[in-house]
Amino acid sequence: MDTINNFKWKMNEKSFTWTNGGVRKEKYFNSLPHSIIELSDKTGFAIVGSYDEFGMNNAFILNADGTSRFILTIPGSIKDAICFHEIYYIKDELTAIIATHNIDFACVIDITTGNYKKIYETR
Repeated sequence: MDTINNFKWKMNEKSFTWTNGGVRKEKYFNSLPHSIIELSDKTGFAIVGSYDEFGMNNAFILNADGTSRFILTIPGSIKDAICFHEIYYIKDELTAIIATHNIDFACVIDITTGNYKKIYETR
């Protein structure tokens, strides 16, 4: 599987860059994204875009070549969800945070399928 190198993103910028197979790539957004991180296996990126640009489906995984691997969806069991807020690793587990009007939830993601391994309340 392809891997990424030279990943660069500054939190106040609407784009990020990387190289894949020796080719420099860049991904642009209309609004500032909330989070962009490399996957631990370097096969892609986990991204939380802005609510304004993507609505509630604002978290997704891109492959190293820039194509979409999957879009994360908010589980129906989470009531009053607003959108995804952040994405990062907790130990070795890719974890997306979902903001609601009351309590936030963490979803541990399987990076190959996009399924949730577990969902739990967080504060």
